[in-house]
Amino acid sequence: MTQRPVDISEVKAYLRCRLSWFWSAPPPRGLGLEPRIPRTPLGFGRIVHQALQLGYDQAGHTEHADTEHTTYGLPFDKAFRTLYQNFLDELESSKDSTLFAGQIPELKEQMALGETMLKGYGTWAMVKDAHTRFLATETEWEIKLGQRKLRGIFDAVIERPDGVWVLDFKTTSFSKTDWTATDLQGTAYVKAARQLYGPSVRGIIFRFLLKKAPVPYTELILKNGTLTKRKDLSKRTSYEEFAKAMAVAALQDLVKNNSDFADQVHLDTGGEAAKTRPLNVYMGLLDGTQDQKEWYPTFKEAYQNVRKLYHTQEMSVRGASRFFWDTEEYRSEVQLDNCFKHVVIPAIKEITSRRKGRWIGPTGLGTAFSSCRNCRFKAPCQLVMSGADYKTVLRDEYQLRDVYRKEKSDESS
Repeated sequence: MTQRPVDISEVKAYLRCRLSWFWSAPPPRGLGLEPRIPRTPLGFGRIVHQALQLGYDQAGHTEHADTEHTTYGLPFDKAFRTLYQNFLDELESSKDSTLFAGQIPELKEQMALGETMLKGYGTWAMVKDAHTRFLATETEWEIKLGQRKLRGIFDAVIERPDGVWVLDFKTTSFSKTDWTATDLQGTAYVKAARQLYGPSVRGIIFRFLLKKAPVPYTELILKNGTLTKRKDLSKRTSYEEFAKAMAVAALQDLVKNNSDFADQVHLDTGGEAAKTRPLNVYMGLLDGTQDQKEWYPTFKEAYQNVRKLYHTQEMSVRGASRFFWDTEEYRSEVQLDNCFKHVVIPAIKEITSRRKGRWIGPTGLGTAFSSCRNCRFKAPCQLVMSGADYKTVLRDEYQLRDVYRKEKSDESS
């Protein structure tokens, strides 16, 4: 009988909590259980990954004499909206729809958040991915470790002037991410990439997307047409949104106080029309949808004056705001060898051993009980720890996962 390869995520689950792993692991290694009444599907991070994959899969690489950059055929935000709407439609039409009916409004708020996040990410990535080639996206890999196999999925593999890197996307609610230096999954990715792409693979880049949308430029402009002077803008908005707000404020001031400029750009002056004019009209001017030859020098001078006025605030937002960032982690051969020798391979041997172990609870690699809060098996685990009847809870409240039920049915037929 061919042994099922061990997924690197299964190794992490095993090291985090052997008991939770045993209850959820694929048979015959574990019981393959899931709750009968599922929690709200964790669609946000998964759909962000899918949207990024779609955008990068349709990306092109343009080279000019002086520059080169990546162009995206499908905007990330539009891909996310389509995928998330399909997710909501499937949820509302599923057999469990009544269980999640009260959470639909919250899920729709998440859709708006994700769409705004990925719209900002597209602007950021256009600059960040300059001089970057995407060699592969969402690619399954499998490597041999003696008589056993380890597998996983690369989010992306990229090539930069300094070498080849594995790129791993992470959505996060935290700004501090100091765990990357010792991340087991990242180490396994580098090991696999060096086997598949050669020694030019430097390491892994964790690309973080903060689950927080920057305040849009429309909300940075006060009713009198000037910019807000809030001191915490570096935590609330991005430099791109702040720059847009400065540009719109400059345009509004020119239209209101400079009739010659208003005539050049064919906008009415005075009265309520100038006060209530939609901000997207001004943004249309900046985006080049109207002829800029006559009016642009006047606007440029006004915009520079506005930037001088808000210089300190602008520098704060430019330097401190962080909604997307890369963390590069190099892995030496010594690190890879030690990690696999002392952690990964022993764990795989235990996972695939036919000897039934005495499964203990949360343990390993410093996680302790930190991951218990969102664990699907928290209730029966607490019963195990207190010496109570956990088997009844497993029998009544859990079932064999659909994917394993289908495999079992195929084997018996």
